[in-house]
Amino acid sequence: MAVTENVGMEQLKLLMTYTVFHVGVYMTLGGVMVGLLAKKTTDKGMRCWIIGALSLFIIAGICGGVVAANIPYHESFKEFEQAWIGPWGASHIFTSRWWMRIEHWAFWLGLVVFLVGFFKTGTWKGWEESKADTPTAGAARRMD
Repeated sequence: MAVTENVGMEQLKLLMTYTVFHVGVYMTLGGVMVGLLAKKTTDKGMRCWIIGALSLFIIAGICGGVVAANIPYHESFKEFEQAWIGPWGASHIFTSRWWMRIEHWAFWLGLVVFLVGFFKTGTWKGWEESKADTPTAGAARRMD
């Protein structure tokens, strides 16, 4: 019985580490997107895609935060997985498993939204052109 309890606790620790890492990724990518929105050179069409992706990353971050905030109140992964949790102590919203699913779906959907916008608006062409215009673009080539 003690071995099973240790395994459950170890799974909770891994889930916490995993969730904290994910929330950090959402914050980093969200910061990049806010930076792109702040640039005046960002295409207006791309701004809509960025706002959509950023909104989904915010949802993913909220779900990850709910999961991470509720882990300490449980003694095993199995118990936590079946528990009804919510923000600020509000329970009976979703099971933790659903919070984790929403977190993952929101992140991946946000990434897809950003990439679709990136390619659909032709933003990638502008980035390629701006790289070629930089003074150091040809510095790496050997001139004979």
